[in-house]
Amino acid sequence: MRKLLVATMLVLAGCGTGPAAGQNAHAYRLYVEGLAGGVEFVTTSPAGRVSLPSGFLTADGSQLYTSGGQVFGGSAGPGGMTIVNSLDGRTGSQARKVEAPGTWTLEGGGTSPDGHWLVLTGSSPARAGSFLVLDTGPLGRQHAVTLGAQFNFDAISNDGSQLYLIQNLAGTAYHVRLFNVFANTLQVDPVFVKSNAVEAMNGYKIAAVADPSGHMLYSLYGRNDGRPPFVHALDLEAGIAYCIDLPAITAMTLAYMVADSSGWALSLDSDHHTLYVSSSAGQVVAIDTTGNNVIRSAAVSPPPATSWLPSFLVDAEAKAFDAAPAASAVDPSGHWLYVAWEHGYLTIDTRNLRALSQQDRADVLTSLATSPDGRHLFAVVRYGTVADLDPRTGIRQATFAGVGQPWRILRLEPVL
Repeated sequence: MRKLLVATMLVLAGCGTGPAAGQNAHAYRLYVEGLAGGVEFVTTSPAGRVSLPSGFLTADGSQLYTSGGQVFGGSAGPGGMTIVNSLDGRTGSQARKVEAPGTWTLEGGGTSPDGHWLVLTGSSPARAGSFLVLDTGPLGRQHAVTLGAQFNFDAISNDGSQLYLIQNLAGTAYHVRLFNVFANTLQVDPVFVKSNAVEAMNGYKIAAVADPSGHMLYSLYGRNDGRPPFVHALDLEAGIAYCIDLPAITAMTLAYMVADSSGWALSLDSDHHTLYVSSSAGQVVAIDTTGNNVIRSAAVSPPPATSWLPSFLVDAEAKAFDAAPAASAVDPSGHWLYVAWEHGYLTIDTRNLRALSQQDRADVLTSLATSPDGRHLFAVVRYGTVADLDPRTGIRQATFAGVGQPWRILRLEPVL
């Protein structure tokens, strides 16, 4: 899984061609992450340009936490001081500055879902397993946590009291551990996992998606033994987790062995009641997030091509890229799931998980996001552009150039 730390700069720009008249009832702002980790704004209407430094963009796009550097000597003392700046994510103006004793880094850390709490990590190998929990609000509370090199950051609750960590064990086995920040204590037992398994969790993280309310964090883990991946659903408020095994499909056997390169993606529907797990290698699974159980699973494949191109040419092109695309998005109505395929995307009926069509066959897509009105499917086209597609037909309504090696859409929001 790629780090949430973004590099270089964040840019607000109106570029490319806008949708034709009558096509767009709203203007949208997209936060697009590049391959190098940088983030840029893309808007569907002309706008001014705002440059921001690297840092953590909060889930709601309102703030960007960025390193202000480290100071040694004077009031900072020989141990130094780390400065973190909080910038308005839409204007670039500085909202506040936080000073933390010691040397810390944003690398490997993160924020609470609401962005109020920031977790930094030790800035050297000798300080691996050390964390600093920062209250970015007016109180500016700081809590240092020192454990061991086997601990990595996973999540933190919105109230800042519960720090969730991955404790790496032998091989790919791991436990999820809960550190009570305000009491400065590590919970004795690992986080309770509701599962049929009795052994430690075993696997490697592929992708994750959070419930926007900050209640749940859903992580997809691959295995090394040929079994299908599983979803680790972590309740950040109750401090328990659910292990949800994906059903096995014979045609996916080889893909399970290399799950990290088999195009797996996660998407929540607009009501956050269904989590869709999809692979561009040929499987879609629907999970009820209320009961944390699989309700539908199916092997998927595109319907017969209607293109005038000979099928052998289409198949040859499909092998031209170096990794399976991993992207999906749910239509706001909840009726359609869009899944990136070898080329273009499949439109899947969520009621039966059947692929109805394959659109935009000329492109390889690495990220998808639907507009709130369902009339736009924004897509990142590998190695080049951000496109505004008609979800029904795949016809390109607009192209946004000048983004620079875009990789995924972090957030989509209306421009008010």
